[in-house]
This record gives sequence, structure tokens and C-alpha cells, in this order.
Amino acid sequence: ARKMQEAIGLDPQEDLNLDAARIWGILTPGTKISRIPSLFPRLEVGEEKDKKEDKKDTVSEDDEKQISFEYFQQIDLRVAKITAAERVPKADKLLKLNVRCPEERTIVAGIAEHFSPEDLVGRQVVVVANLKPVKIRGVRSEGMLLVAKDDKGLHLTTVVTPAESGARVS
Repeated sequence: ARKMQEAIGLDPQEDLNLDAARIWGILTPGTKISRIPSLFPRLEVGEEKDKKEDKKDTVSEDDEKQISFEYFQQIDLRVAKITAAERVPKADKLLKLNVRCPEERTIVAGIAEHFSPEDLVGRQVVVVANLKPVKIRGVRSEGMLLVAKDDKGLHLTTVVTPAESGARVS
């Protein structure tokens, strides 16, 4: 109120109230109104969006660990049959697995401390089939073997009853 009084040339010390506002003639016609800083700063639409996005960025740690259903649908989980298995030279933890899901591919898995190659051949497992291939210790790995881990060790993720190699897991 004081800023507005100054802008129209009234003494800000003078105690004006609603009753004074009802009296006509306090301002003489042609009174110049001076510029004052905005009483209520204007919000730009872009700033408002930025504030909303900032709120979105402050998510809890649990939210960061969660993925959307649409993101999960992008992960291609398949049943694969292990057709051959061998140790990766100079690597204590790695096994090279040849799998059929339904095409033949190679997967390098860090399970050598828990499984012998002989025990794996012929087993059906679940793999992530759409990972970008990477080289691990010079061997091209074209997927990822899924295992469960607890205090007793590693456990292969598999199907209860036999399924066709390449069957999609959903």
C-alpha cells in the first residue's frame, strides 16, 4: 500500500484506510504516476516449467531405483539351452557359454566359482537377449545369464518345465 501511495504522489506517512478511499477528489485530475518496481513480479511460462521440472528432479532414492513398465518391456528375456561351456583362459570367475535362443550365441558369465562347465551343458536358463555385445577377456559376449544370489551362492534362473529355446519370458 505504501508503494502505491508513493506512486500516485500521496504521503506514505499519512494513515489512509478504506474510508479515505471512498472520498472522491483526493487525487487531482492529471496527477502523474511514477514508476515503481512491480508489486507482484510476473512469472514467465518457461520459469514455471523449470520450477515444475526441478520438483520432478527431486525424487526419492527408491524412485530412482524403479523403472517404468514401458522400460521393462524393452528387456528381451529368453529361454536358452546351454549347448557348450568352457572356462575362459586366465580368468578364475568366467565361463564361456554357447547357448541356443533360438539362434546360437556366446555369453560370458561370471559363474565359474559356482558351476562346472560339465554341469551346465544341456540346462535351460533365462538370458537377456538384447544386450549390446561386449568383449570380455577377448571373448565376445552376446547376452547375459540371469542368476539369483543369496548366502548359499548362485542359483541359475530357469524354467520349471522344458520350454522351446528362444521362448520369450514375460
